[in-house]
Amino acid sequence: MRLLADPDALEFAASIRELFDDVADPTALRVAWGDSDGRIPGLWKRLADSGALGLTVSEEYGGAGADLTAMLPVLIEIGRAALP
Repeated sequence: MRLLADPDALEFAASIRELFDDVADPTALRVAWGDSDGRIPGLWKRLADSGALGLTVSEEYGGAGADLTAMLPVLIEIGRAALP
């Protein structure tokens, strides 16, 4: 059983980190935390465009078909960015 993310998953997580640095900077986070719906405009679209939302969805249904081990580095980046 493989428990560590492979280099491709780590590279993908690095691209997600760049996305969060761009879209979810500290100013955007403060605005979202104070807003009643807690959203960062454009974030979900950018995540969808990057492929993050379909990472563990089967290729048969248009996803990447990755396992949960590949998703872990992305989840770490979500926590690092303190997304609401």
